[in-house]
Amino acid sequence: MTRLVFLGGFLGAGKTTLLLRAASMLQGRGLQVGFVTNDQGGDLVDTARGVAADLPVAEVAGGCFCCRWSELAGALETLADRRPDIILAEPVGSCTDLAATVLRPLLVQGPANLDLAPLSVLVSTNSPSARRSAKVEWLQDQQVRECHWLLLGKADRLSPADREAQRTELAALYPGVSRILPVSGRTGEGVDDWLDLVLGRPVDDVEVLDIDYRTYAEAEAELGWLNAACELRSSQSHNPSQIAETVEGRMADRLAAEGVELAHFKLLVRTSTGARAGSRVSHAESWEWDPDSPLLSDSGAMELVVNLRALGAPDVLRDALVEALSNLQAEYGIRWYMTRCEAFRPLAPKPEIRIA
Repeated sequence: MTRLVFLGGFLGAGKTTLLLRAASMLQGRGLQVGFVTNDQGGDLVDTARGVAADLPVAEVAGGCFCCRWSELAGALETLADRRPDIILAEPVGSCTDLAATVLRPLLVQGPANLDLAPLSVLVSTNSPSARRSAKVEWLQDQQVRECHWLLLGKADRLSPADREAQRTELAALYPGVSRILPVSGRTGEGVDDWLDLVLGRPVDDVEVLDIDYRTYAEAEAELGWLNAACELRSSQSHNPSQIAETVEGRMADRLAAEGVELAHFKLLVRTSTGARAGSRVSHAESWEWDPDSPLLSDSGAMELVVNLRALGAPDVLRDALVEALSNLQAEYGIRWYMTRCEAFRPLAPKPEIRIA
């Protein structure tokens, strides 16, 4: 049997970094690992990171797991045919009600060669946004309320006193949570403890919440989504990391001036020799390259993949990208071509199956 592990949590919590760290540590235990990514759009930075980590990766794009449940089940079956010991699955960061729309359906009619670990949810220690709405805060709260294990992410950034204070606060807010574990995807702290739980006894049922789908839809609709891929060409070689940081910085500045709060900004730059990915989770936080992303040699040809989620209108996100790319042409003589672009607000969630 293959153990199936879902890790939920809001945009920017650090799920992908934690799961890739977990995959590496599981491989260190001699186990085979698969990875399933998920997003409302295509051209996923997370998928590219999974491939770069030499993991078998399946991608469910164009909607959350609940709205693409049949695709999820097919992806899991395809991965399970390769007989991995464990499959790690990362739902869209704006998704909740996983117990009723994903986990229970899998228990009832999912692939027979899978068993299910209890649901884990990762919460972030990022600087809170003063612009985040009550409905988005409600969405994050619902994510935590349905989990079995709650992971306090990016624990390496917290002092022991702050860590304990946050654990105490979370325990009071969510008394139904079985365990609260501080973890760090960057350092690996606490990940072995979580994996020991994950590899323990599987579940045969999960508790579900009574979710207000109207509020759920309104919360997701406050988020703008931008998934884009761009080809960059120049007669001179440029530092790919510097070019990517320039695009990200100018986009972030434009969005801040427009009053658009970031939820998660991921960017991947790819050349003929490799790829490097990084992210930012708010205007209060700085840009960070992912710890598993290598430095790249200068090049006159590169591709940028942008995955941006923010509390703002999709056309504003797209315009910020176009402006940043146009500035590259003026300043560096870099020609750019938008090969794919999706700018939208998520549609109201309509689960294929819901077992309450």
